[in-house]
Amino acid sequence: MLKLKGYQDKALTELITFLHRTRIVGVEAAWREAMAKQGRSGTLYHALAFGEVPCVCLRIPTGGGKTLLAAHAIAQAGKALNDTDSPVALWLTPADAIRSQTIEALNNPRHPYRQALEGYFKQRVRVCDLEQLATVNPLDVGQQAIVIVTTIQSFRNVLYHVSAQALKTEDMIKLPIVLAEHPTGWKDAVRDAILTRKHLETLAQRETDYIRPIVLFQAQAKGGDVTVEVLKKHLVSEEGEKIDKEEIAVATGSQKELNGINLMDKTCRVRYVITVEALKEGWDCSFAYVLCSLQESRSAKDVEQLLGRVLRMPYAKARSQPELNKAYANVLAASFSEAAEQITDKLVNNMGFERYEAVLAIQPPQQNELDLDHANTQPLPLLPDFVMTATIAPALPIPEELQEHIEVRPTMNGVTVIVRGEMTEQAEEFLLSAYTGKHQPRVQEQIE
Repeated sequence: MLKLKGYQDKALTELITFLHRTRIVGVEAAWREAMAKQGRSGTLYHALAFGEVPCVCLRIPTGGGKTLLAAHAIAQAGKALNDTDSPVALWLTPADAIRSQTIEALNNPRHPYRQALEGYFKQRVRVCDLEQLATVNPLDVGQQAIVIVTTIQSFRNVLYHVSAQALKTEDMIKLPIVLAEHPTGWKDAVRDAILTRKHLETLAQRETDYIRPIVLFQAQAKGGDVTVEVLKKHLVSEEGEKIDKEEIAVATGSQKELNGINLMDKTCRVRYVITVEALKEGWDCSFAYVLCSLQESRSAKDVEQLLGRVLRMPYAKARSQPELNKAYANVLAASFSEAAEQITDKLVNNMGFERYEAVLAIQPPQQNELDLDHANTQPLPLLPDFVMTATIAPALPIPEELQEHIEVRPTMNGVTVIVRGEMTEQAEEFLLSAYTGKHQPRVQEQIE
């Protein structure tokens, strides 16, 4: 049975502790205790329509193994909340394709999700959808664990948040995301993505595990300039990229060329996947390393789902080649700051990242990175130790001696201030003097 990672264990422990406490002090009191323990006092519990039934979620970034964690949570939550070894669980998914995929995995004896269930219940577990629920024998209720899988929107009461860094530490995801903007047009973005993939494949040959890096191309919808057909023609033509058509697969609503293909098989030749938005539902392959979105960055649809596909780490194990521990994204945007702002918002709003994590997760291409001809020549930045947000920019210019350590990035809601390395007394004094009046208490609070 696949063992839970450290952050998954911690998240599950928080959930079980909370459920135990609800039986003793009630839901809202148990919530306040949990928030106080995490330093989040003041975060309100929203009872919604559930009354005294606990309604919370564990917020984990894309690639963090939420489904495996859920499989482990059923038995422990049933015992903690209702003191039963035969719980009835309602498993909710965001889309029908994911519902089907989940049912298949939970019923497959060789799949880690099913093995997690059987680790607690042995053979006393039944997985079904709503239509199959009528076939469940009433006598099985209370004797077997019953898991009903259906679809619904996500909940918003966040009981426990797993950081993106925790996933990175346990080798579940690739970070940072090396983001390249392409104001000169889509063909340059395509070329850059192809060069990146080719270099990554060369590096992958030095790994002990088999890895065949894949590019995910997000074409424009019908009526756009770069449709699936236009892009594929460019990829295979003599005037374009001269790529073997056997290395390209199209996955859209009408073209399902990935069906029945195991992308992780050594005999598979697919290195480029073209889609518009279809990969967001139930598709997963950790060989995906490069996203190339040819939709304009501000209006790109479903790019966060596709970005999530390139974050998963092959075999959940750090690679010996540093470049293979990163994800790569190429987007159409006028500047890096514009592209970074759009991706940051998607990481925060739709992918489970906190804003400070999203800011740190995105880096521009560096000089000589992947031996490509990138314009940015700045050295790799140090990992920031402090990130704060503000509604306005600092009122004072950054002193020359602090310019290598303090960066101010404009955002749609103001600015993000990053202090790299140690928060020195000089850096603190600058921030407090640069933000006066009503802004200073907020800055002081974030520093502390």
